[in-house]
Amino acid sequence: MNHPDLKPVIGVPACVKQLEGAPFHSVGDKYLRAVVEAAQAIPWVIPAFGDVLDLPGMIERLDGLMLTGSPSNVHPTHYDTEPSPEAEPHDAARDATTLPLIRHALAGGLPLFAICRGIQELNVALGGTLQNDILKEYQAQKEFVFPPRQSMRLVRDTIEFTAAEMPRWHSISISGYHIREAGSTAGQEIAFTLADGMA
Repeated sequence: MNHPDLKPVIGVPACVKQLEGAPFHSVGDKYLRAVVEAAQAIPWVIPAFGDVLDLPGMIERLDGLMLTGSPSNVHPTHYDTEPSPEAEPHDAARDATTLPLIRHALAGGLPLFAICRGIQELNVALGGTLQNDILKEYQAQKEFVFPPRQSMRLVRDTIEFTAAEMPRWHSISISGYHIREAGSTAGQEIAFTLADGMA
């Protein structure tokens, strides 16, 4: 942990992307800017080197951990599911880094903030499984894991159950970005995102 007079240091795990046949470790600009501008902290980009890194030692030096979004998904073998084209692309190097990093962070009491893929990672690191965003997969990307009728029933049943049994739980979360993929305007994308945030 840092000296109280210094800005906090937030670890931000990188993705591995191929550029002109060479691997690059990268983090989206919006995430790094959020750490610097909104959190007024120092981002520490963590390369996706997996067990080569001293993860417990790294946790001791950080004040927080941000698990970012990414075009990739956690590989299905991490939650005992067969890989399928619907869940691609994957980033094995990021998985090998973030999944144990999350476990060390939680064991060490390090605050963490998960976004999009980061929520997948947190869920899987804690032993959970994943299901693609059913409506978005069907409507925006024209793909699905379950057939549409069963998908809609699953969504309906989830809403009914949580409304009756878990009234403070928001069973539906609208991602403006995903709605944009489905054909919304820029204004609708912002409106859906803001409405979801106020719900």
